[in-house]
Amino acid sequence: MAGDAGGPAPAGPAQTSPAPELENAPLAMGSWFFRERDGEAAALFGPPASEAVFTIRCDAQAGQVHFLRSGRLEDDAATMRLVADDGSVTLDARRSGTQLPQVESVLTAGAPFVRTLARETARLGVAIGEESLLVMPGDAAIGRALGGCVEG
Repeated sequence: MAGDAGGPAPAGPAQTSPAPELENAPLAMGSWFFRERDGEAAALFGPPASEAVFTIRCDAQAGQVHFLRSGRLEDDAATMRLVADDGSVTLDARRSGTQLPQVESVLTAGAPFVRTLARETARLGVAIGEESLLVMPGDAAIGRALGGCVEG
């Protein structure tokens, strides 16, 4: 799933207030699933019987949370914007080292936004660059995947 160990450095930007577009945005079709593999927990969102369109993966050993959005980057200087009920954050983004085209951003496990996501949130949005938000419902799988990162 994740890129190589020389991937993006964990970012620690300040958390901002939530975006108003989250309230009225339609929810994407799909469901959250929890997966644990090789000591890493992940919450994956996507349509049934399909690849995930968004993944939140906790690497507790490295103290990092990886956010992966399906898609291709047109530019090497991209950003990923994450929006939740209680805040938002904009991170540097890069192509991931996965087989499928994905865009990846990383936060340190102790970042305030990670703690925000670990609590129950009604909605979560993600956008690469200036694209519109992919808005997903909140789910217990997110907190479960982040449990080892927030407690560790």
